[in-house]
Amino acid sequence: MRRIVLLIALILGSSVAQTPPTNPLRIGRDVPEGAIGIVRGKPVPIALFIDELLAVQLQPEGEGSATLTVMEQDRVVAKAATASGFTVEDAEVDARIESIATQMKAAGLSLEENLKSRGVEMPAFRSRTRTLVLLEKLARKELKLPPEIVVENHHSALWLKQALSQDPPQHDKTQLPPGAISRVAGVVITREELARELMATLPAQDLLRTAETLVQLSLAEELAAAAAIELTPADSEAEWLRHARDFESKPEYKGVAWADLVKQRFGQDQAAFMAMRAFRVRVLLSALSRKQHDDKALAEGYEKHRALYGPVYEVRHLYLRATAKPDPAGKVLSFEDAEVRMKSVLTQLDRGVTFHELASLHSEDLQSRARGGLLDSFTPGKNRFPPEFVTALEPLEAGAMTPPFKSAAGWHVLRLEKKSPPPALETVKEDLYNVLGRELFRREWMAADIGIDIRRP
Repeated sequence: MRRIVLLIALILGSSVAQTPPTNPLRIGRDVPEGAIGIVRGKPVPIALFIDELLAVQLQPEGEGSATLTVMEQDRVVAKAATASGFTVEDAEVDARIESIATQMKAAGLSLEENLKSRGVEMPAFRSRTRTLVLLEKLARKELKLPPEIVVENHHSALWLKQALSQDPPQHDKTQLPPGAISRVAGVVITREELARELMATLPAQDLLRTAETLVQLSLAEELAAAAAIELTPADSEAEWLRHARDFESKPEYKGVAWADLVKQRFGQDQAAFMAMRAFRVRVLLSALSRKQHDDKALAEGYEKHRALYGPVYEVRHLYLRATAKPDPAGKVLSFEDAEVRMKSVLTQLDRGVTFHELASLHSEDLQSRARGGLLDSFTPGKNRFPPEFVTALEPLEAGAMTPPFKSAAGWHVLRLEKKSPPPALETVKEDLYNVLGRELFRREWMAADIGIDIRRP
C-alpha cells in the first residue's frame, strides 16, 4: 500500500494540471482579458498576479521551490532520455496506468476517484506517467539493474540525484536571461512558466488569497489617494514596530523576537518584509484610519469596542473533557459522567484543598494545569475561549468561583482571581486605529464593484 501511495505521489509530483469542471476562483463581476481582478473599474493585470504569486510561494513556507524542483527534474529526464534514445510507447503508459489502478483496487481504492478528488485530468496523469516510465528506464540503465530487479522509487531518486549533481540547476540571476528563474539541462525555466505551474496545482484558496491581496491593495491605494495620503518610510517603520509589539506581547511567543519569526517564516529581513504588498495594505489602512478618525471618532470607537480592552480577567480554570459520542477507548467521559466527576472533585474544597491544587491535580487543560489552572489574562471581546466563559464570569467578583458549566468541549469551573477595568483610551489608541481602519475598509470593500477570476492554465 505504501508503495502505491509513493508511486502516485511521484507521478503527480507538484506539476499536474488541474482543470475542475467549474472555476471556483470566479467571484463577483466579470474580469477583462489579461487581468485576474477588477475593483471600481480598475483591472489588476495578470503580470502583477504572477509577480505576487512567486513572491509568496518562493518564501520558505510556500510551494514554489518544490514545484521548481519537479520542473527541473522533468527537464533532466527529458534530456537524458533523448541522449539515450529512450522513448515510451502509448501501450507502456496504458500498461503502467492499468497496473496502478489494479494495485489501488486491491487496496480498496479507486484511481479514477483519486484523480477526481485532486482535480487531475487523465491526459495530465498520462503525461506524468510517461515521464515516470522514462525515469525508470534511465535508472535501470545507469544503475545497471538486472532485468529481474523491479525499479523502485529509491532507484529513481538515486538516478535523479546523480544526474542533478552532474548538471546542477543554475539559479544565479546574474547568469540567467531576463525573466528566467532557472537553467537546467540546457533549458531555461522562466518565472512565468513557474507561476503557470503553480496556478495549475495550488489549492484554490492559496490562489484566491494572492488575488485578494492585490485587489485589496488596489482599493486601499485608491482610498488613500482620495484622502490625499502619501506614505513615508516612517509610516512603514511605525507599522513594523506595531506588528513587533503586538506579537511580542503575546504570552505564547514569549522570548521570540518578531524579526526572527519574519526571517524564519518568510525568509526576509525587515526591509524586504516591509516591501511586501500585504504589508503595504496594512500601512495604508493604518494611515487612512488616522486621517479619517479624529479624537471624537476615536472616543466613539473606544466605547463601541470597549469589550476588546476590558475588563481584563485573570482566571484559574478547572476542566474535564467530555464527549457526546461514546469513546471506544474509554479515555473521554460522557457529558453526564464528566458532570458527576466534576461535582465529586469540587467536594474536596470543603476539606481544605485549594482551587489551585484541584486544577493542578485534576484539570485536563494541559497548558494551564502546571500553573494551578492559571490562564493568560483575557478580555470579553478578545479571547480564545468558548462564549460560555464570559457569560459565567460576568456576575463574579474577585475570589468567587463559577458553578460547573458546560461547553461543547466538556465541563468547566472558573475562579476569578482579578478583574481589572479597561485601560485608558490613550494606552490602546494604536490598536484601536487598526480596529477602526479594518472596519472602514470592510465597508468600502462591501460597497466596491469587485471581481476576481483566476483562470487555471
